[in-house]
Amino acid sequence: MMVTILEAATAAGVSKDKARYWVKLLELETIKKDGKLFLPDNASDLLNAMKNAVEGGIAPVAAAVDVKNIHSCPAIPGLNQENRADDSVLGKITELQNAIMLLAGTVEKQNKLLEVQARQINVLTARLPVPKLPCPENVWQPKPRHVPKVSFWRKLWLELIDPVALRSMP
Repeated sequence: MMVTILEAATAAGVSKDKARYWVKLLELETIKKDGKLFLPDNASDLLNAMKNAVEGGIAPVAAAVDVKNIHSCPAIPGLNQENRADDSVLGKITELQNAIMLLAGTVEKQNKLLEVQARQINVLTARLPVPKLPCPENVWQPKPRHVPKVSFWRKLWLELIDPVALRSMP
């Protein structure tokens, strides 16, 4: 069964132009009949998966690759039309597994980037000059007081008669 691109876009909740662009990215087979573009019946599911991936922050080209990888899983033998609900559950589980693997790859890339940055920081730190230790400063201090060696009587005499002479004594 085939659906038109407008029906698939409406089911996915995107514009017709965006659906047309995503169909090209997903490389879906299309049939043009009576002026209408027809897509496979699972196209709305693929467009919905693209919408979720793009809204999650993935670029449309990368999202298309991921969606093609997720939805290109071969059919599981033994499932018939009655077990179609099981197909959708298995598809969702597969989508979740692929999303987890994508996140794990992103975390791994971030860890590698952090390791590279840590190595660059170590290289730059090794190039920095070694800081010199501050040398002790000689702080000015007054000369020790020189006490003149004068006898007691002479000192007494100078203090009473000529105190200025006493101060000028070496």
